[in-house]
Amino acid sequence: MKKSIFPVLLGLIILIIDITYIVIPGTDFSKSENRLLSTFGTTAGSSFSDNGFQDSLEQTLKDQFPLRDRIIGVVSEMRSFFSGAVMSITSKNRSGSINAGAVNEQTPDSVRGSDGNSAESDADTLEISKPEFEYDPGTFKLKPVGDNYYLIKGTRMIIPFPVTEKSHSKEELRRKADQINNLANSYPDIKVFLYYIQSPNELSWFNKTYGIQAFDYGDYFLPLLSGNITSGRSRITDLEDLENSFFMADHHLNHKGAYNVYAQVYDMFAGYFPISPLMVPTAELEFPGLEWYGSYMRVAAVDKYSEDFRAYEYDFGEYEAYYGSEKIEIGLFEEYKAGSFSRDPYAEHYMEYYGYEDNVVKMIFPGNTRNLLIIGDSNTRSIRRVISSHFHTTVFVDYRAFTGDFKTDFDLDLCIENEKIDTILFIARRETFEHGGFNLKGY
Repeated sequence: MKKSIFPVLLGLIILIIDITYIVIPGTDFSKSENRLLSTFGTTAGSSFSDNGFQDSLEQTLKDQFPLRDRIIGVVSEMRSFFSGAVMSITSKNRSGSINAGAVNEQTPDSVRGSDGNSAESDADTLEISKPEFEYDPGTFKLKPVGDNYYLIKGTRMIIPFPVTEKSHSKEELRRKADQINNLANSYPDIKVFLYYIQSPNELSWFNKTYGIQAFDYGDYFLPLLSGNITSGRSRITDLEDLENSFFMADHHLNHKGAYNVYAQVYDMFAGYFPISPLMVPTAELEFPGLEWYGSYMRVAAVDKYSEDFRAYEYDFGEYEAYYGSEKIEIGLFEEYKAGSFSRDPYAEHYMEYYGYEDNVVKMIFPGNTRNLLIIGDSNTRSIRRVISSHFHTTVFVDYRAFTGDFKTDFDLDLCIENEKIDTILFIARRETFEHGGFNLKGY
């Protein structure tokens, strides 16, 4: 009776893989992926608590798989070849032009830089005002703590590995700029603003340490916008600024970073039309008993630690909010203030607090005159209400309403017509503006 040789072959394959793990030396950096790799030395230092050792071992086995860098390189080259061919065909069929770096001749002096150019080129006007401080990038090192997540050594900050210049990313941003420019040109009576939130993985602090060149896509993207669009951005200047802007292990702005962004957006608005005074927080709220693992912390191979989740409180007065046609209370502000929230650290506290609605949200503040359309991402949820307080009607649309993720058919032109929109604000991070599915249909 013949015996199957399959178990024997399977055993040989497993044995060969085990031997190659021992024979072929490991590496701590992948050139093809442009990121640090988890090593067995890193795994040895992990704790068994919170599955830290298990998660780290699993990541190390994946990162140190024999010849993985060569395999990934071949796959990457094939993908680049085919995507490049598609992009070439697409670009030939694209219409419209890019007015790179154009300056609106009617830009008020109050939002112009000291050199007379539009304010996005003047760091003291629209960027977060912080003393300029140049870190020596060689002083910053990263420790792999999961799939493309890294702990900045000496801190509790976890970030993705720094992004580098990619033709695909630049192509997506050019395409998005074309669409926004076409929208602004189609509605000359509507004032269009765009605010770019810098991501921590755009920082150049690690260039010398790892021999890379991080790329700031904000500096590339904003000059692509035409002169009738007013743009601004945040810029992380130092470690203190980073820790005061973002949660330690989550991709969202914390309450301080969100307020800074709101203040900068307010300055852009105030340069073009009369607007009610800047809102000042009446209190900084703490939530005793709340533990929260941010989006990076949930998957990081480290001993878990909670974010310091806080929020600013404002005196908004009377206003109304609608989710579709249903009148609602946005978020769970009062519930959290009363201590009524989940004690599960894996709960989505950021989204629960600021509002989880995945469709169009409308806010009405009586007494104001202008009507605003905000197109943003989840970072905008923490400031959409305070921004809305300066307008009569504000419609907030998450960018995923344009991608099909929410299974909605949002009609941009119909919204502009029905709500009598006279102001539009795009506000998001690179990952949102670069998203291939985020398209303004018809533009």
